[in-house]
Amino acid sequence: MLGEDQPIFIGSKIGRPLYCNELDLNRREANAQRNISPPWCYHTPSPCANSARPAPTATTTAINSIPTSPDFSPPPPSKMRCDAHARTTPARAMRTTTARTRMAPSTGPTAFLAGDAVGRGMRTSLFSSMASGDASGIIFSRTPVASQPTPREDEPNLYNIPSELSATYRRVPWYINFFIGTASLAVVGRRAISHFIQQGSLQIVDWTVKKALLFLLRYSVLWSVSKVAVQEGLYPPSRVTTQSLADTGNLPSLLSQYETVTPISSAHDVNPGVPIGVHSIQYANLKNNKYAAIYLHHGFGASSLSWLPVLPSLVARLGARVGIAHDAPGFGFTDRPDADSVGGLKQYRTENSVRIGLALLQKAVTGESYLGNTTKQEDDAVKNVAIIGHSMGAKAALLMALSCSVDRKLRVQPRLVVLVAPALEGITLPSRRRKESKAEIPDKISGVRKLLASVWIVGRKLFVDYPFQYVLRRLVGTKNFWRNGLSQAWGDPKRLTDSDVLRFQWPSIGKGWERGIISFSRGLQSSDDAKLLRDVVNLPNTTVLLLYGSRDNIVTVDEKVLHLLKSDFPTVKVLRMEGLGHDPFEEDKESFVSELVKLI
Repeated sequence: MLGEDQPIFIGSKIGRPLYCNELDLNRREANAQRNISPPWCYHTPSPCANSARPAPTATTTAINSIPTSPDFSPPPPSKMRCDAHARTTPARAMRTTTARTRMAPSTGPTAFLAGDAVGRGMRTSLFSSMASGDASGIIFSRTPVASQPTPREDEPNLYNIPSELSATYRRVPWYINFFIGTASLAVVGRRAISHFIQQGSLQIVDWTVKKALLFLLRYSVLWSVSKVAVQEGLYPPSRVTTQSLADTGNLPSLLSQYETVTPISSAHDVNPGVPIGVHSIQYANLKNNKYAAIYLHHGFGASSLSWLPVLPSLVARLGARVGIAHDAPGFGFTDRPDADSVGGLKQYRTENSVRIGLALLQKAVTGESYLGNTTKQEDDAVKNVAIIGHSMGAKAALLMALSCSVDRKLRVQPRLVVLVAPALEGITLPSRRRKESKAEIPDKISGVRKLLASVWIVGRKLFVDYPFQYVLRRLVGTKNFWRNGLSQAWGDPKRLTDSDVLRFQWPSIGKGWERGIISFSRGLQSSDDAKLLRDVVNLPNTTVLLLYGSRDNIVTVDEKVLHLLKSDFPTVKVLRMEGLGHDPFEEDKESFVSELVKLI
């Protein structure tokens, strides 16, 4: 057993082992001699017994989730590392920040979810040791990164975008603007300038109003195009990969995780999934036991960050042990695969997002992979889960609930399904007909057909995708794009805060953001959402709730929709939230959680 003053090491997702109280000290010492040191380290407030030699500077963050007394203060950074951890090289330190393991805020015994490390045999022992009360006073220490993320004052779980990155186009300096204007004037007025040099007079023959207007038009076009070209080349918005953000410790939230997930089979797709890098937020509190997990699906144009303000409250008030939300492919910081590869477009569809969610849910609830190659589960009992979907994510929530009930291997049962401003065809949206995309390459194709398909794809990219991507880039890169758009989604625009805008703006710095939106839109397919809702309503021991804002201008729930729900789905409980818009859980999180608890 480790001494009281010694650290508990938690291994990273790149293959290093886990250490906790139950492991023998010999393995830790052996790895220390080989200079193997995990990037994440939990320390008791007392100085590390092994830190006699000077340790490198470390950035230390006190977990706001763990109860601390007013007179508690963390030890200085120099006392925060043991001898083994002190030998971590800078290169190794930068690599190991890929695993974005976080401790979730709570007011009681706290659990953490750690990338792939959760599923390697120590989940039960680690959770039990922390739940027993040993977590009091724990300090969270991590390897230094290139730039330290700064949390928002009004939303501590959300970080500001790093200062070296920009989500918008930066302003062109005045002296460059002056040079562009002068050069454009010289090009357009070269005839008048030549006449002045030759004749020594500014008198221009045949100068008319029409010619003057044409001159001004040519000058304005040339000046504007030149300015846009300079801005695009020298002052564009930042575009970075999620992996680079993870490597430098700059993922958008304290609760963020980025890991490779293999989508599992679902009720609507039994084919093996393609591994994909997935960004999610995860929050856990082991003192709760009513629901094993709450899973949340975001809407169109949003990401898992939309659930960030309300996630801790939902976990606490609904009595869940874990709250999870991931970015659907095409949105947020989840990877954006090539949609024109074989089967690539299928990865952007809602069904694949559900399969990703099932993999994360399975791992968080039972502690083992669906494929059965990780940890031993705690027990074989079926776990109760709650599933929440907003707008476009309502369909994903229904598909997940149906898959959980059909696939007994998952060992989870959807007890509660909440639809928030649901965008469901045939219910709140008109039904539509959409054929399978012709641009997607079939699994088996050869010869002339493959050549023609490739030519079609190249032409579509050149004349449709790339211009549309550039237009999206220019729109999203303007300063007030998100604020103006969200003002239409909020019931009361005065409630819109800078943090609300930042949660939507963050993902736009992701590389390929525009391409992801286009790929998702291309992959959309028509579906019978009314039948899907009916199948979920008919599940045994499953409660379905529907919440909407009275000022929702995006998905309108009018008298016709209410009549349909009352006649065809009488068991669905409906709640109208007065004065709120399309995102009631972001606009007024306290009212949303309170009304949801009352409705349950």
